[in-house]
Amino acid sequence: MARNISSFAIVMLLAAVAWAADDPPAPEADQPTADEAVAEPTLADLIEQIDAAEIVEDAVAAYNAANLIERGHVGANLAYMKKMLTFGQIQYAAYGARWIIATEADNTLALSVLGYCEAAAGDMEAALPAIIRALDQLSDDESLLADAGQLLAWLDVQEDMKPLPADVKRILAASRDGWEQQASFSEAYDDAAAVLQQFDEEIAVVGDAVEDLREEGLAIEDEIEILADRIEPIELEIYSLIAELDAVEDELAGTRRRAARLRRQVRATNARISQLEKVNPRTGAQDSELARRRADVARYERALRASNRRSDRYQLRERADELRDMIRANQREADELAIAIRRLVRDRKDVKDDFRRGKADLAALNADRRKMIRSAGRLLEWRLPAIDGEVIDVAEVSREYADRTRSSGRAMSDEANAAGKLQLAKKYIEIDKPEMAIKYLQLLLDRFGDSESATEAAQLLDQLQTQAETEV
Repeated sequence: MARNISSFAIVMLLAAVAWAADDPPAPEADQPTADEAVAEPTLADLIEQIDAAEIVEDAVAAYNAANLIERGHVGANLAYMKKMLTFGQIQYAAYGARWIIATEADNTLALSVLGYCEAAAGDMEAALPAIIRALDQLSDDESLLADAGQLLAWLDVQEDMKPLPADVKRILAASRDGWEQQASFSEAYDDAAAVLQQFDEEIAVVGDAVEDLREEGLAIEDEIEILADRIEPIELEIYSLIAELDAVEDELAGTRRRAARLRRQVRATNARISQLEKVNPRTGAQDSELARRRADVARYERALRASNRRSDRYQLRERADELRDMIRANQREADELAIAIRRLVRDRKDVKDDFRRGKADLAALNADRRKMIRSAGRLLEWRLPAIDGEVIDVAEVSREYADRTRSSGRAMSDEANAAGKLQLAKKYIEIDKPEMAIKYLQLLLDRFGDSESATEAAQLLDQLQTQAETEV
């Protein structure tokens, strides 16, 4: 943690001073030479400068100078934190609060400010421990109670979050029930929950609809399977009836063929008998043939009558007709079942399409919900604790500061940028880093060569370059 703060501090120091503005330098004749002693301001002087600063750049410059004397000084960071809040610069204020907490972990004001700044910036995970720790010490503070209520409403809807620090868990276990009895906490919790849970009802409705579609799809699958099971025995019955019909029709055809053959034999035999009866006189052989032929006709007619009685063609035809009716009835039933299955298959496709659309809608709602929860810090209204008895409206003071600096023409002017870079170069000279000082002096001359700081920058650059050549 200390290493992270130190790295962040260095970056802030260098970046902030790079654009920090000082008052315009005095005329060249009044400026001290390199050989003259420069009276260094004390920490107390720099803290006063921070308190008196009218623009961010002046406060940053004094703060950075204080850090060169004693990094992490509580008084300097406290002044810096308060001043940045009056400018509406919450990220700068949070920076000062972190340094205070690094030295005084239980500093309630710094914890409160840090929690507020992190929440307002949208980092709820960082805000929650700070607010809970501050509220543990000031359990009646209405601003802290309200902010804690909102943070816990946010915490209660989290699905994937790193575990809370052990001390924060312990504080919540011991104190949350008591906080919930406070109106400031409970009202803030309820209001935040209403915002954070705005998608929950719709998600529940769509989720129920998706589940209903899933169950409907399964029910259709079951119904298709039942109908398919019904078709199978009907089709088997149809195959059996067709086989029986084929056998009956074969038997009828065989009977007709036998009867036709016997009738042909009767006609042929009767024709021969007629020929023989016309012969007169007949020989003995012809009489014998005539008798035999007449006996054959009688035998054929008996066989034909017998064949008709055994086959009972009328009954066979009735059975064939009956079988055809049964086949048609079964086929109609099978066709109706097949139509019903096709209809169910279409319904199943529609349900699947609705199910996919429902799942997509549900996924989109959940994504919107996660996005909303991630941006909850900017959706909710946070309350900054009183600073020296004064309640600061950060949004209002931020607007006022922007209007004031815009009208004064001092915000981020070329002169301010040039002065800031000159000051940074001097700081690098003080900490024996001439190569960095040369870099910023050259940058100043390249970008702000017409500024009032350019003359002094050129002199310093010439001195440093001469010194570097001498050392080589």
